[in-house]
Amino acid sequence: METLLDLLPRIERLGSREALRFWNGYRTWRWSYAGLDAGIRRFVAFLDLSGVASGDRLVLWSENRPEWVAIFWACLARGVQVVPLDYQSSADFVSRIVDQTGARMLVHGGAAATPVSGAECFAIESLNGLRFGGWWRRNYCLRNLGTAGLRESCASSAILFLSNNR
Repeated sequence: METLLDLLPRIERLGSREALRFWNGYRTWRWSYAGLDAGIRRFVAFLDLSGVASGDRLVLWSENRPEWVAIFWACLARGVQVVPLDYQSSADFVSRIVDQTGARMLVHGGAAATPVSGAECFAIESLNGLRFGGWWRRNYCLRNLGTAGLRESCASSAILFLSNNR
């Protein structure tokens, strides 16, 4: 293993084994490696459809939770630079960071204050609501995660459609 990206195929292979455990103060949430892998793939597709590409910046302003981990890994897979911020940071501070970094997207959590302007906003709780329509050739796309041609190669070999089912 030379980089963190070398771990992505291992995440997929670990399947139903427990990957993450999160206690929100009321109950414990568990994510399997398969669930983590699915969350990574959903957010990779969302980044692609949102036009966020390698070299762009994403501000991650949320409390610790499994979705945070999936979004972080998805950004690594796409070459998106993550700017993590403490969820207790003020909206004013976050707005300045978004402006100073030129972030294309702000991912915010429910415990964080209201979203700030200056970048496209995504509520971290929405990750599990992202669904694929059509089909996606999973292994082909995974082997190509992080390459410049992911969007083109997946689009030419599979129908990729993302919808938010709410």
